[in-house]
Amino acid sequence: MSIHGPAVRAWRDPYLHVLNATLFAAVCAAMSFGCGADQNEEIVNNLIQAGFPADDIMIVDGLVYVGRDAHVTLEASREMIQVSGDQR
Repeated sequence: MSIHGPAVRAWRDPYLHVLNATLFAAVCAAMSFGCGADQNEEIVNNLIQAGFPADDIMIVDGLVYVGRDAHVTLEASREMIQVSGDQR
């Protein structure tokens, strides 16, 4: 009796199993961060518009930081561009 199918091929080929596990993890990560990506993009754009250098902004674990230590929320980034716009 012979069993055929993707599960058997993955069991026989450890590289295919690792590839499947990696692909599954990547898809899950993309789905979990998908909603925050647009928000983070707006935060980064707001920070740049407020005058922060792009190389001073980083995203770590789905959170936006400026100056390597200050976590910036969407609301705070919106306030920054309002303040910088008022000073012009």
